[in-house]
Amino acid sequence: MQSTSLLRLLHLVSPALPIGAFAYSKGLESAVELEWITDVSSCEDWLVTQMEEGMGRLDLPIFIRLYNLWQQRKEQETDDLDNQLLSKTHYWAQYLLACRESRELHLEEQQLGKTMVRLLESLDFKGDFAQFHYSYTCQFSFACVQWGIPLEDAVNGFIWSWLENQVTAASKIIPLGQTDAQKMLVKIVDLIPAATETAFGIEDIDIGSNLAALAIASQIHEDQYSRLFRS
Repeated sequence: MQSTSLLRLLHLVSPALPIGAFAYSKGLESAVELEWITDVSSCEDWLVTQMEEGMGRLDLPIFIRLYNLWQQRKEQETDDLDNQLLSKTHYWAQYLLACRESRELHLEEQQLGKTMVRLLESLDFKGDFAQFHYSYTCQFSFACVQWGIPLEDAVNGFIWSWLENQVTAASKIIPLGQTDAQKMLVKIVDLIPAATETAFGIEDIDIGSNLAALAIASQIHEDQYSRLFRS
């Protein structure tokens, strides 16, 4: 990996990136309130399950497909081919949104995507980003291709960004001490290669997540905010 590409990847996964990813707990708040998560061990189990059954089987496989489509579009030579690739890009962006377990998670993907679009436009990236339903995963993969970040590194950066944000949220919500949070982060990082291997090997027909607990926790959290807003 060339030094410039590495620096670009570090830029994209930095917690300082102004897209607000740190603000989304992905059901953690409700899971803590329900006492499904009470300590480091239960938090680690929760995150590992999200990574293996969610990221590894849904987000990352679609990220890989979107990256490859952006790469092919970058190299395409005919309008007909570009239209075919564009249609496939639309499909995977929509598929990911359709698989989000709750309205809250669906909107999160789009809200993060919109802030990513504003960032990309400020950095002079060109594209009609709105047509991809402001999918954050779609925009992140686009940026990786445009900046020449190799696919495997892009995938690792994408899952690392998710994991770091989740551990940061957990350290505040549970709460966890900084040392315990970092120890947990190190342990889960060791499991990332298995998740990415699953992502690279999964067939189109098998892409999808099976996260009933996340769906319930997110919907409870969504309902709490709806009642608060109505009151």
